[in-house]
Amino acid sequence: VRGAVLFYQPQLSCTKCHACGGKDGESPLGPDLARPEPGVTAEGIVESLLAPSKVIRKGFEAVTVSRTDGTTVTVLNWRK
Repeated sequence: VRGAVLFYQPQLSCTKCHACGGKDGESPLGPDLARPEPGVTAEGIVESLLAPSKVIRKGFEAVTVSRTDGTTVTVLNWRK
């Protein structure tokens, strides 16, 4: 319950990137936080909360493409 209170705080913006127990595909940019990767420890979860960009789960990386006209485009969650 305490985690949900934090998760849905507008100033923390968790819901902009993550779902929490939703249907597959509802998480626009980041993984569903109710379905952690196998082997994730409590310490790993705390670290991810304190430094959310320290480790990016495979498949959720940003990819930046440089165009021939000199502009760049960054794509998030590009494999889905």
